[in-house]
Amino acid sequence: MNVLAATLPSLADKALVLQNLNYICNYSNGSGIDIVDYPQHDLVQVAAVLKKINISNLIVKDYENKPLWILEKDILSNNVDCFVFDSTSFQIIDHVNVVLKTYEKIKSINPKTVTILSGRDPSFFAKEMIKITDSIDIIIKGEIEETLKELILFINKDSDLSSIKERDELKKINGIVFKKNNGEVVETGPRELIENLDSIPFPAYEYLNLKSNSTVSIFSARGCPFSCNFCYKMFRKVRAHSPQYVIDSMSHLYNKFGVTSFTFDDEITGTNISWLKEFFELSTKLAWKPTYRCYARADLINEERVELLKKSGCIQIRMGVESGSPTILKEMNKKLNLNKVEAAFECIKTHGIDTVAFILLGYPPEDHQTINETIAFLKKIKPSVVSAKILQVLPGTKLYFDLKGKNYLDDTYYFFNRGKVIPSSTLTYLELNNYMNQINRMFNSNGN
Repeated sequence: MNVLAATLPSLADKALVLQNLNYICNYSNGSGIDIVDYPQHDLVQVAAVLKKINISNLIVKDYENKPLWILEKDILSNNVDCFVFDSTSFQIIDHVNVVLKTYEKIKSINPKTVTILSGRDPSFFAKEMIKITDSIDIIIKGEIEETLKELILFINKDSDLSSIKERDELKKINGIVFKKNNGEVVETGPRELIENLDSIPFPAYEYLNLKSNSTVSIFSARGCPFSCNFCYKMFRKVRAHSPQYVIDSMSHLYNKFGVTSFTFDDEITGTNISWLKEFFELSTKLAWKPTYRCYARADLINEERVELLKKSGCIQIRMGVESGSPTILKEMNKKLNLNKVEAAFECIKTHGIDTVAFILLGYPPEDHQTINETIAFLKKIKPSVVSAKILQVLPGTKLYFDLKGKNYLDDTYYFFNRGKVIPSSTLTYLELNNYMNQINRMFNSNGN
């Protein structure tokens, strides 16, 4: 069986290639830093799962920013039996048209190709997506590793791929949604979370064109224990890789590709201080010096934690401040005290670590006053970098369900409506956009 694991191409007939095949370039500091992008990380995670399965031919390709005809050519020349795209780290609700168009094209080339989609957004909208298209055969809900392995092994046993969705055995695979030929939508039982994350194979980084100056995204944990109203996470329960697994993963990238720079893309790195202590101890035994960026929550920051992060190679800590208005933070259910946020930024700066403050504009009842409170607060904490964005209503969030209850949107909104839902009734999108640009210019050009 020929299985193609891929990222999605541009819909244009001709694509302007703004990034290299396997990594994007950041020239903000005057020298090129190659950073592995999120879709590529999803791709190599899928590839690692598929490598362990005895299939005749595995093809792993990154089509991001490539024209659709390149994918068409590969589908034809490789006689692809199964196509897999995972969007665990990639937000597809802004690109639904790209997803549907790509899958339609694959089916038009070979109707028997079994098409599989997985990821965060498809997990939430699985039934809705299956209903509106005949081009996506199966959607995986939740974590992909065990479900994808079981699914591909099942598909590989069947010589008649066109009848896969009619087989009763498919219903026994937990964690999937599919539509039978008669239009019946089938959702199987839930897939249990992987408790031992160390059982997951290292991502198949060999499919990326990594260089020694690449910065690679890695994960030390899954899940977030907090419940911000705007945030949609696939998993609330926090599960962590062992510190040894993470060190081994970093060492693998160093020994094979010379990579020494990493980004921990966990929701919060090292929520357990004992974990962080063990990670630090292991890092001191390395014959090489890793550097990394990570995410943290301000009210978890203290001297001990920051010192462990610094000594183990942390050069940047990213935190969701979201707003400088207590009113907005309360509405967000952020449960964050601004005095603790200010203390956290001061603590981090005294240890010589750069800081990034994420700001979300437009959460109701956002107005001119609350945004000015945010600007004033940013002037107090003086982050190294500010990333201000307009709030997006993500599927599966409490905010989403609140707006759905007020008839602002429904479960088909992201498929058929190209506009934006702006929760704040007091500010227009143009006003929010102007504030966003103002804040980013003010605090990212030595203007703070």
